[in-house]
Amino acid sequence: VRLDPSQVRSILVVRLDRMGDLLCTTPMLSAIKHLFPQARLTLVVSPYTVHLVEGSPLVDEVLVYPRKKYGGTLKERLDFLRELSFGGFDLAFGPKASLHPTQALLVGLSGAKMRVGREAKYFKRRFLHFCYNVRLPRAVPGRHETESCLDLLRALGLNPPRLPSWARIRPQFYRQVEEELCRRGLRGRPLVGIYFSNRKRRRAVPWELLCELMGRIKEALPSYEVLATFAPEDAKEIRRHLAGGHLFPTDDVQQLGALISFLDFFVTSDGGPSHLSAAVGTKTITLFRGGEEQLRTWAPWGEGHLSLLMDGSPPREIISRILSFMKGSAV
Repeated sequence: VRLDPSQVRSILVVRLDRMGDLLCTTPMLSAIKHLFPQARLTLVVSPYTVHLVEGSPLVDEVLVYPRKKYGGTLKERLDFLRELSFGGFDLAFGPKASLHPTQALLVGLSGAKMRVGREAKYFKRRFLHFCYNVRLPRAVPGRHETESCLDLLRALGLNPPRLPSWARIRPQFYRQVEEELCRRGLRGRPLVGIYFSNRKRRRAVPWELLCELMGRIKEALPSYEVLATFAPEDAKEIRRHLAGGHLFPTDDVQQLGALISFLDFFVTSDGGPSHLSAAVGTKTITLFRGGEEQLRTWAPWGEGHLSLLMDGSPPREIISRILSFMKGSAV
């Protein structure tokens, strides 16, 4: 398929899943604005992720799909579909490694002349192939999620630039975090943040390893201050593990993004915070479970990050590699 970008006036992108998935799509959004500077870009997202992109100059309109899991009613969804169908889109994308049913339906019902997406992974979803009239095979396993998104543009004969990921953090959150860092005497100091995710998560890093890492960083890089950040509901358990140190609970994705932007390094498990860190320009160290394919697909986008596979690796070796990376990257 070959497309003349000058003939495109309105573009739709639908991405309904979680934070990391959306942030991996932001380089595609930037590439669309580069390739179609005259076109209006509309993005459909879920209520959970809207604040990461709302207000960005790279997106002309952000629409929130009222998903049932976030409290949306059937009437709200039908009204949304009706409005979307009158959007007058020339081109629509459903960026994902394989067909996502709701995403495909929104693209299919948008009325766009050209609708680009991927084939279904499961046979029972193949009836939705009609939603895309430019349909790519499922992404090759291990293909980075961002490259998989850009492949939809390449399928149209375009050459998208490989641009950074990004997140829109509202100014008041930068101010709040900066004030708190100043209050603690940490503003302007070299900072490392370690994210303690809920231990019930399948891909969570053992807290014991993270606690040991905090101590080792203080020994190896004495000029650095180390912060532990976590969801407020984990505060009591975190305090049982960490007798001292700087504890910085974050109860909002915007607040977490603002905090990470003040850090020199951010250590986290595989997931949304890893991609948020890369999007705000912080050197990111991501610890993966689930094999090499998982790492290649979901490593933070861009240069200057470290991704380590924990499966079968002794904690001592993981900590040693993290410290070597920090020492080599420290300014």
